[in-house]
Amino acid sequence: MDSTSWHYTVDDKEIYHHIPDNEVAYHDANEIGNLYGIGIELCVNNGGNFEKTFNNAAKLVAYLLKEYNLTIYDLKTHHDFSGKDCPHSI
Repeated sequence: MDSTSWHYTVDDKEIYHHIPDNEVAYHDANEIGNLYGIGIELCVNNGGNFEKTFNNAAKLVAYLLKEYNLTIYDLKTHHDFSGKDCPHSI
């Protein structure tokens, strides 16, 4: 597949929900990550507040873990599937 998609985009002001959590999105280099993961992209524009973006993402992740009865050990990053250092600042 040559397309890229993800479930949520998070910035320092809002969280945008693009695709229902139960639909496959193509956000990972690994098929398992795509099939079973929820893709969250952090978006920090020029002049944006990275810390606020990171905190908004953390709140979303906490909500999703609780909503789907998951533990912190279920949380994965791009690095877990592809070795990619993404986002580099974390």
